[in-house]
Amino acid sequence: MINSAGQRKINRHEATILDTNHILKPLTNDKKFVAFFDILGFSNIVRKRDIKILSTIITEVLLPGIEDSVQGVYIPDKVKISNVSDSIILYTIDDSVNSCLLLLIACNKLMSTCFKIQFPLRGAVAYGEFIADDKHFVGKALVDAVDYEKKQQWSGCLVTPDCAETIKNSYYVSRNPLDMQTIDYQVPLKCGERVKYYYALRMWVDLIGDTNIDVKKYFPVSDNLGENELSKQQNTQEFINFVKGFGESSYYRRRNPEDSRLDPEQ
Repeated sequence: MINSAGQRKINRHEATILDTNHILKPLTNDKKFVAFFDILGFSNIVRKRDIKILSTIITEVLLPGIEDSVQGVYIPDKVKISNVSDSIILYTIDDSVNSCLLLLIACNKLMSTCFKIQFPLRGAVAYGEFIADDKHFVGKALVDAVDYEKKQQWSGCLVTPDCAETIKNSYYVSRNPLDMQTIDYQVPLKCGERVKYYYALRMWVDLIGDTNIDVKKYFPVSDNLGENELSKQQNTQEFINFVKGFGESSYYRRRNPEDSRLDPEQ
């Protein structure tokens, strides 16, 4: 078929083949997608729980949950995972669109699994140079992921701006990994302002399998929560409500009354 410009149009079958070939092709030889997660409140858990009981929970519940996040169709071949104490690192073997998507899927699975067993995570996904072996991890991608992880005030995971731009501008596929696994959201930062939108992982909310999520049930139990911890819980609840249905987040409504997505007639 020829279009008005005299160029042959690609049919649906040919487009699928091109998509399939494209998603498996790396962009570079030395860059990867890297996710860094921190278990919120882990130090307090260690201080307050019996060490033997905590060790059993980690061995029998947490570690199997972490490993399960990278199990699935093709994921173990493309996404690797490692954890040290309260930090979890996931990274891809290359920077193809397929690896990028599988990493985001694995991160959503990981967040959901850990949330359900009261080990809420905070993380960030970055892109850049990265080298990993049995003894060490090093690279700008990991540094960026750690920096952005520390900025946030909730249980959630954002995609760094540079990483998001790479995904949006480098992959010419029918469905972008960001569109499938994230949502554009004003991520709460520790400075107290939500002045910028980021792509935040969203599928983990549905994977929890709870139709009426109350975050207080999923955060570590504490008799005396400080303002900082209460803020994290509130911000997480706001995000979950937002993902569950546009307009349910009172914070978002107050700060974004012009957002047409909040209008039921839209």
